[in-house]
Amino acid sequence: MRMTHYFKVFAGLLVPALGFAAWTGITEAESHLTAGLIASVLAVGTHSLLLIFMIITGRILREAVRVRRLPSEFLEELNVFFADRRAYPAAGFASLFIVTAAVLGYGNRGFGLSPSIHMLIALGAVFYNVYALTLELQALLENQRLLDKVKAELEASDARGEGPIAEPSPGVVSPMPWGPTLAAGAWLPYLYWGLVTWRGDFSKVNIHPWVELSLLGLLLMFLSARRAGSRSD
Repeated sequence: MRMTHYFKVFAGLLVPALGFAAWTGITEAESHLTAGLIASVLAVGTHSLLLIFMIITGRILREAVRVRRLPSEFLEELNVFFADRRAYPAAGFASLFIVTAAVLGYGNRGFGLSPSIHMLIALGAVFYNVYALTLELQALLENQRLLDKVKAELEASDARGEGPIAEPSPGVVSPMPWGPTLAAGAWLPYLYWGLVTWRGDFSKVNIHPWVELSLLGLLLMFLSARRAGSRSD
């Protein structure tokens, strides 16, 4: 199953979820909070899926060019592809847009903002997310065409009996990227509830399990630094 198929499934779920969230907001239905939360989580997950696909594709292609006898033109085409694509900033802005709309859902309660501000930003987020999905799908289709060309070249290389010219990378995943994210990101729900939900009254917000998650992130950073030190020795 190709990556475009996975993305289409998520996008096919996201579009009606956004529409339903918008409809419940316009009609002031009680289910709007749940619908908005589901749509927001699904939107961030869908856009993150695109970024993950692209990062993995770039790494795999570079590894294939290094290990097998593939023309350097593939790397040049990959660089042009990454430079010309508008899907990456679109995916990031779409996620930021939808999260902003979700946070402003408590704008009236937390900051005294007019509910119309949340409605306008939320509608803008819905339309921009749909627009971003079209750009992301185009990027995935172009990316798939590049992968198909690489696959055809590898099959032709195997038919000629050409083996690897280098050892594959071990592919060890470092815990370092997760460390800072978990250490800092664990406090975001705590700050949200304290600043927005309870209007600065942090006495009503429990620091658990956020402090434990933050400590876990620091532990991952320590283990990553220790592993890097042992490799340099």
